[in-house]
Amino acid sequence: MLVVISDLHFVDATSGDHNLPAKAFEQIFLSNIISLAQKNKATEIKLLLLGDIPDLIRSEQWFDEAPENRPWGANGLRDIPTPHLGSRVERRCLDILGRFPESGKRADVPENTILFQNWDTFEFFRTFQQTIHEELGRDIPVQTIYIVGNHDRLINLYPSLRDELRKMLGLTVNTQTVQVLDGMEWWYPYTFVDEAYGVFARHGHQHDIYNYNGTTAYSRADHLQVPVGDVIATEFAVNLPRTLRLLQAEYPDVTDDLVKAMQDIDNVRPLGRMMEWFFSKLREVNNTDVLEALDKTLDTVINHFFDVEFVQNWHNPDTHVDEVLRTLSRTPFNSIIETLTRITDANRLLPLLLPTIERTLNEGGLDSYTTGAFYEPEYREPESETRYVLYGHTHTPVLRPLDVVNGRDIIYLNTGTWRGRFYRTISLDKTADFIGMKQLTYLVFYNVEEDKKDKELGTIGFESWTGNQKKAYLKDVDKQTAFLAAKAAETND
Repeated sequence: MLVVISDLHFVDATSGDHNLPAKAFEQIFLSNIISLAQKNKATEIKLLLLGDIPDLIRSEQWFDEAPENRPWGANGLRDIPTPHLGSRVERRCLDILGRFPESGKRADVPENTILFQNWDTFEFFRTFQQTIHEELGRDIPVQTIYIVGNHDRLINLYPSLRDELRKMLGLTVNTQTVQVLDGMEWWYPYTFVDEAYGVFARHGHQHDIYNYNGTTAYSRADHLQVPVGDVIATEFAVNLPRTLRLLQAEYPDVTDDLVKAMQDIDNVRPLGRMMEWFFSKLREVNNTDVLEALDKTLDTVINHFFDVEFVQNWHNPDTHVDEVLRTLSRTPFNSIIETLTRITDANRLLPLLLPTIERTLNEGGLDSYTTGAFYEPEYREPESETRYVLYGHTHTPVLRPLDVVNGRDIIYLNTGTWRGRFYRTISLDKTADFIGMKQLTYLVFYNVEEDKKDKELGTIGFESWTGNQKKAYLKDVDKQTAFLAAKAAETND
C-alpha cells in the first residue's frame, strides 16, 4: 500500500502559527490508514511525503540576517550549487529547522524552530513504523520516503539539514530511497517511481516559472537554483504582517488580532492572488488610522521588494514579468514607484493593479501542471508500467485523465494540501472576497496482492480521499470568556 501526502508546510511559527495539530495525523489519518490496510490486506506500507514538508522560507528569522546572508543574497547565492559548510545561510537554516537533541526531549530544543513547534507531529512520523506494527498486530515492511519541493529546497543544499530532517521524521534513507554520489554524499530525490503501484511522482513546482528556476534537464543543480517565489514568500508575504506589527507603536488602533489576520496571507494560493486578498482586507476596515497603517505597510513592503538585488536581476525566458520587475527596479522607475505608493493610498492603487493581475492568472482549465503531466516522458517509455502521474504544489486536489498508452489509462492526480486555504469567491457582481477553509487530501495505491476482493487478478488500483472543513475554532478562551461576560452584563443593565 502506497500512501501519498504533500504540502504540510511545517513552520517555525515566527510568521504565524499555521502548523497542523498532531491529532490530525493521529486521530484522522492514522485510523483511516490502519482501516484500509486491514480491510485490503496490505503487504507493505510506503508513506510518500511529496514535497514542501518543512517550510524554511516562511520565517521572520530571515530578517535577523543582513540581506546578503539570505538565500537570495550574495552569500546565499555563493552557496549554490556547492555550499560553503558552516555559512551564515546554513546556520540560519538550522536555527529555523532545529536540531534533534541527544536527549530526545522537546525541552532541549529552541522554541522558534520547526522541530519545537511540531514536536508531537514529528514524533508521529518518527514512530510511524512502530505504530503501524502495533495497530496491525503484525510486522510488514514500512517506509517513510521524502521527495523535495520548493519551500524545502534548502534541505537538499546542506548535508546537515538533510541529516537533521532524517532524524526528526524517521525517514527511510537507503540506496533505494535517496540518491548517492560516489558512495558517500547523498541527497533526497526529486522524483519517485514505483512500478508495483504504477506511480510516477514529483512535487510539481517544476512547472511553475516563479518557483522553479532551473532547466528542463531537472538536474540536482537545476533544483538548487533560487526561484523568485522564495523572495516573494519571505520579502513580501512574511514581511507584510511583520511590518504592520512594527507599526503598532505608531498606530495603537492596529490590534494583535489584525496582525494575526494579516498572517493568513501565508495561505493564499496562487501567489498572484496576494494583492487581491490584501485589498479584500482593506475593504473590511473603517478606521482611518488603521487604513493609514495598512497603506504604509504596503508601501514599505513594495518598495523594499523592488530594492532586493535578486529581484532586480531575476530573469526567466518564459515570462515577461522579469522584464517588468527589472524595469521598475531601475532609476528613475524605482523612484516613480516610491512616489506613487507614497501619494496614493492602497484603496485607490490596488484597484488599478488588480485587472492586470487577473489577466496573468489562469485558474482551472488546462493549467501548466496538467500540461506538464501530459508531457511527462516516463509513462511513454516502451517498458513503462506507470499509470498515475502525481504532483503536489498547487494545494488543489485534482484528478484528470491524460491519455491511453499501450492499453494503460494514464491519470494525473494532485495531492492538494493539509493546510488551510483561502478560496476566492466568483463574485460576478462585485469585487471578489476570500473564504477560508481547511482541507485534507491523501492518495492510496494498491499493488496486485492488495485490495483483491472483487478485483480483476493482476491489476492495481487507487483511492483518492479529500475532506473539507469550515469551522470557527476558539483561539483565545480568556478573551472569549471576557466577551461573553461583558455581553451578559450589558443585557442585565
